[in-house]
Amino acid sequence: MSKNIKNFALGLIFCFIFFGFLNLFDEKIRQGFFCDKNSIKTASIQGKIIRENQKEFVERKKENLNIEARGAISVFENKNGTKKILFQKNEENKFPIASITKLMTAYVVLNNYCLEDSVKISNNAIDKEGRNKHLKQGQILSVKDLLYPLLVESNNGAAYALADSNGLREKEFVNLMNYTAQKTGLNNTYFFNSTGLDLDKNKGNKVPVNYSTCNDLAKFISHLLNQKSKNNEIIWDIASMPSVNFADFKLINTNKFLGGQLNWQKEIIGGKTGFTYRAKECFILVVETPDHKGFFINIILGAKDRFKEMEKLVDYDLLVYKKQ
Repeated sequence: MSKNIKNFALGLIFCFIFFGFLNLFDEKIRQGFFCDKNSIKTASIQGKIIRENQKEFVERKKENLNIEARGAISVFENKNGTKKILFQKNEENKFPIASITKLMTAYVVLNNYCLEDSVKISNNAIDKEGRNKHLKQGQILSVKDLLYPLLVESNNGAAYALADSNGLREKEFVNLMNYTAQKTGLNNTYFFNSTGLDLDKNKGNKVPVNYSTCNDLAKFISHLLNQKSKNNEIIWDIASMPSVNFADFKLINTNKFLGGQLNWQKEIIGGKTGFTYRAKECFILVVETPDHKGFFINIILGAKDRFKEMEKLVDYDLLVYKKQ
């Protein structure tokens, strides 16, 4: 074989190898940087599986979420007012609400009284059962002053003093509370007093008590949050205070999630506790979402340990919100 023929043959073999390598490289590039229909379909199926797995995981958590209370509800609401129920238990059942009542007491006061008006503490206010050690008979305080013991330490004397003033008797004030409830659409809510106290414990369940449903309370809290007014802002400002100086005393909020009392780090908008023999432990807590795009309205009625149950409920809220 001549030298020229040998060189031609070697060149031809080299070309086959070179172009074969280019074709292989081009195929790898296409596979790496471009998706064909089958690849897109596969990726879509995988994404759907992941989403379904996340949904299934959240549903399993919901099934395993055992809130030990008579009733409970958790509602997510965004800044536009769109709501989504995340959890509910006996949400339409009527239950005693104890000092949750005082949110309506404060709302009625703020919408009908002048904050600078004076209120004289009567003997009847002092006689009211509960946390009244910070009020004294004959003491004169402003309406705004009394809102602090009312909402921070759930003072029953403050509730009665506010209801039995401004030219009203407590019965008339309670009628105004019920009128306001109906006007706000709380059709399964009714008040017999301004404090939330059981009227006569010795008569057991025969005496009526202030009652509501988880759904009604969630509706009311949403109303307080969305009705833009300075009065409602006052409610949430006070309801989010861990403590406040009042006269010669320091009032400590009954909401132990505030001020690091339970080493709880969620961003709280506000809350209100309640307890009586018939109502058991009750708790309303509003928590900001981590991205500040909305909030969770959480309600626990009739629990043995309201803080334990609320912690479980809010943890579930955050899990569901994260998976959306």
